[in-house]
Amino acid sequence: SCENVFVCSRDSDNYVELDQLCGGEEECEKETSVCHAARLTARPFLSPVKFKETIHLIHCLPGFEIRHDLFKLCNQETFKNPNYPTYGVLQHNKIRFPGQRVTCRYLFGELYVYLSCTDTCLEAECPLKPLTPTSCQKSPFKKIVTLSGDGLLTLVTKHRGEFHNDLFECSNKKCITYDKVCDLLNDCGDYTDEHGCVNNFQCRENMKFINRDKKCDGAFDCSDYSDECNEECNSYILSASPLKIFSWAMGIMAVGLNIAVVVRFMTSPSSTNSIAAVNKVFRILICTGDILTGIYLVSISVFDTLIIGNQYCKSQLEWLSGRFCAFLGVASTFGANISLYSM
Repeated sequence: SCENVFVCSRDSDNYVELDQLCGGEEECEKETSVCHAARLTARPFLSPVKFKETIHLIHCLPGFEIRHDLFKLCNQETFKNPNYPTYGVLQHNKIRFPGQRVTCRYLFGELYVYLSCTDTCLEAECPLKPLTPTSCQKSPFKKIVTLSGDGLLTLVTKHRGEFHNDLFECSNKKCITYDKVCDLLNDCGDYTDEHGCVNNFQCRENMKFINRDKKCDGAFDCSDYSDECNEECNSYILSASPLKIFSWAMGIMAVGLNIAVVVRFMTSPSSTNSIAAVNKVFRILICTGDILTGIYLVSISVFDTLIIGNQYCKSQLEWLSGRFCAFLGVASTFGANISLYSM
């Protein structure tokens, strides 16, 4: 049986167990080249690879399909766009796509179109619409009217003696090819090739598109900060709830308890013993340092919860460069040093 093994070649009986494949040892004459190709295809890429008339997508590329223990088997079928079948279009692309639904948030261009229109994407809808004789009026393509499978008129283009119908129509009647759809660029001129794509985020001010995973990642990719300053990111000074609770609790306890201790020391009878007097002074200094640290924690909590709230992203630069933030930094550092050296 050849199950769960990689056969070295058709002319050889040698094989390698899948769990030992790509382990660094050259047990087959082709093992190094196959493993190298598999690693290369693991990188993200913008367009599918075409072998003859079959388009291979993602892990359906050569080198990946051998790892059945890591990936589901790939399916193959003829790609059907909204005008399929189209009279005159003889060569239809055969698509090899994953045997299970995958996320399309990290795919672009043809990959995005092929997977979303074969119902393989978990969250994306097919962006293609049927073409009509009035479509693509603002495109330089040589357009030919023909019939679609449902008997309606549609458009095809002619390239190298063959007819093709791989076009996306923009709202402004311009048409572009599949590789320009959902690719983070405004190829239509009216943004319709990027609208509805789950792989992008559009900045508010300059309408620039960025990768979806760059939204709420803590780094400003939009010039207007809209990728971080929005309702979904909810940027606070203290981001995590446990951190908020800890800051409030420790700050209040540090201020309240240490003030009570200082008052007790100050109101207690003075000792004639010099060592006891010195110890008392050091204890008061330690409490003073802890009070300053507590004031820092309480102040941060008040600004985070009551004053700035979820608008911290918009006022981040003003807050960090402001005098009060500088004062809190000095106070906390001074308090920490007092406590440290007094001990």
